[in-house]
Amino acid sequence: MFVEEEAAKFLILMDAVRCPPTPPNIFTRHLGNFNQHLAKGLYSRYYGYVLMSLQEANEHLERDRRTHYLDGPSDVDWIFRNDILREREEAVYVDYVATDDGHFWHCPVPERLRIGMWSQPPMVLRMARALRAAGLCRPAALRVIADHWRGLVLDESVEGFRTRELNRRTLELLDENNLLRRRPQSDYDFIVNEWRLPLYPLDMAPINVDPQELRHIQQNWSPADWY
Repeated sequence: MFVEEEAAKFLILMDAVRCPPTPPNIFTRHLGNFNQHLAKGLYSRYYGYVLMSLQEANEHLERDRRTHYLDGPSDVDWIFRNDILREREEAVYVDYVATDDGHFWHCPVPERLRIGMWSQPPMVLRMARALRAAGLCRPAALRVIADHWRGLVLDESVEGFRTRELNRRTLELLDENNLLRRRPQSDYDFIVNEWRLPLYPLDMAPINVDPQELRHIQQNWSPADWY
């Protein structure tokens, strides 16, 4: 879990390189994600999705940004806290938890850390390793990446398939400037196919949901709503 967070921080910074410095509020907001546990968890999930447009990514991530949500067999049975933050806290902290059935102590769950349990490293870590191994995080390479990406207009209309074209051109520019480290072709293909569109255009802050509003939905729910 911590490895995923650290790899996400690397990718947040790589997206900062690709982010235009103006307007400054977008750049500043994005850099703030570096210190936010939710944003780092969102990055990890983003790299677990199939390649998609920013609009599709935003729709997925908005659900993961909610502070509370309803779920259960009837979709409204229980109120849950944000999964990303809850699972992180359950792995690390001792908590005194309030539920509808009372309070209880919660101690850290070792399984949440998943040490040595990967069938393969998570995508967010594999990408961080691939970018570093190919030389993309060296200062001269970062300047080339910034020059290439910062002039692009990236918004929710950009389709996922275009990412591969942009990634391929990034590697070509680095190669033309003798900045690309020699790696197996499979490593370059991995970067071209899996390095995602930067998330700086999207808001990664929590979406505050009042549990009382969810209780109101529960109280007014009827079986007919299930259909």
